Amino acid sequence: TYENPDKSYFNDYDLVIYVYIDRATITVPEIGLIEIEYGNYFSNIYSVLPDGFSIYQEYNQEDLVGEIGIHDITLSYQPDDLVNYYPVYDILGQYKVVKATPFYNKEIFLNCYYGSKLSDLQLPEGYTFNDSLDTFVGDVGERKFTVTYTPNDTEHYRIVDDIEIIVYVSPLAITPEIPTG
Repeated sequence: TYENPDKSYFNDYDLVIYVYIDRATITVPEIGLIEIEYGNYFSNIYSVLPDGFSIYQEYNQEDLVGEIGIHDITLSYQPDDLVNYYPVYDILGQYKVVKATPFYNKEIFLNCYYGSKLSDLQLPEGYTFNDSLDTFVGDVGERKFTVTYTPNDTEHYRIVDDIEIIVYVSPLAITPEIPTG
């Protein structure tokens, strides 16, 4: 209530003041360089974006992310509190396409005889033993060795190390010589 000291001209009256407080623009959190594997679709970038971020540019969901390297992307950020904060658009970000893990056989089983060396065994294409090829396979039974898989396309796919394989070592069949005579 406003009390007028000079009541000769005006009486006391209630004064209503309206204050409009606009939403603020939020400070966008840093997201750093987004990494995604080669061969993914552009729409899969959503799976590596932090909460609140989305892609703010036209794209086809079936487009691939591109070649190995760093690429620009336009993002938007929508805060949890939309009552007090505006969304932020046209944020320039970057994503890095990294080498993908190739599809490879994770279960390799080989058979050989006691006394064999690794050089006597035939691995599938692209696989190499981590041990020397002069290494003996060992005693009869199940033996474990590690191999490395090198894909044909090492520009887009990484080399996979330390894949454990199983070698079944069988007893060596000996044929006795029977003396004649």
